[in-house]
Amino acid sequence: ANRRTTSTAMETYNVAGRADDPNYAEAEMLADRLQQQLPYIKVCKFPKLPEEWPEFLQETCRSKGFLAYDRSPLIWTSAERLVGDNKDFAEVAELRYGISPDPTLDSMMLQGIALENLEECVRAQRLKKALKAKLYLNPLSVSSFGPSLLLKQSGTHHDVVAMDTLTERQASELAEINPFRSDCILQDSDGFTVSEPNAIMRYVCLAYDLSERFYPTECEARGRIDQALDWRNTRLFRNIATLTYPIMDLPVPIGSPSQEEATTGLIADLEILATYYLADSLFIASPEPTIADFAVVPALKLIYLLDIAMPAAVQDYMARFRELVRSFDKLCDQGLNATLLKLKPPAD
Repeated sequence: ANRRTTSTAMETYNVAGRADDPNYAEAEMLADRLQQQLPYIKVCKFPKLPEEWPEFLQETCRSKGFLAYDRSPLIWTSAERLVGDNKDFAEVAELRYGISPDPTLDSMMLQGIALENLEECVRAQRLKKALKAKLYLNPLSVSSFGPSLLLKQSGTHHDVVAMDTLTERQASELAEINPFRSDCILQDSDGFTVSEPNAIMRYVCLAYDLSERFYPTECEARGRIDQALDWRNTRLFRNIATLTYPIMDLPVPIGSPSQEEATTGLIADLEILATYYLADSLFIASPEPTIADFAVVPALKLIYLLDIAMPAAVQDYMARFRELVRSFDKLCDQGLNATLLKLKPPAD
């Protein structure tokens, strides 16, 4: 008969390994089994990305004196006693507690668990990367609103830095990482930077695991979003800027259409938005706002300065957006609203 422990003293098992390793998955499942059946067993898990594992293994073994151990998984106790790998752990579990690995777990199932572990590790790394993200923006530039709205709506922690509040030294440092002189630039926690609002929003969705909600991978939805983003930049905002920048005392972009062409074009663009993009959907590509809406709606805000009637469908669209994306009004209140009202005071 196997000898089993009669002690009920709290025991902690630390289970570490490569997240994509089926052997780690097997050890993890056995650890869960022990913890579920024995209230005095505690488990701490340390799944690591493949590129992180060698350094983690070396440092852990060095600090704990586990000489010559070189494989995944690595299991040890709270008393810093080396258990070994998944096979060693299985022997300890059987001898001490009379508990064996789940016999229904075959190699295919363990491969599937390993894949899930790897995906979860990648997701966690992306979220960790976002913790110290810094977004520089011009609070009067509606083009810079999109990334800020996306980060706020997704609940992604980030610091916002208004470009007009920078010291001379800070502005100089920013210029070094912003060669395009963009009104919006994102700096990740690892120092990586990306500028241009649409590029930032696409990057945020991919890097911080937000695509499913704000930039769907389904080809038709993504195609519609990308089409709307290009339409916004090449047509809609081009016409809006041509008409509103002179009122705001800003230089009109080179190659802009004439005032007459821009007026005709903007009226056509608003009709396209109402009868094409919003014909069968509450928002441009889905029942919920996506990065296409985060780009388009702030641009429409400038039409306040013009004597152009907004189609009812577009007015309703903006109202829905404001209701769901509460940070939009707050962002506008940081300077844009006051500027618009100063340029065009409300009629008595």
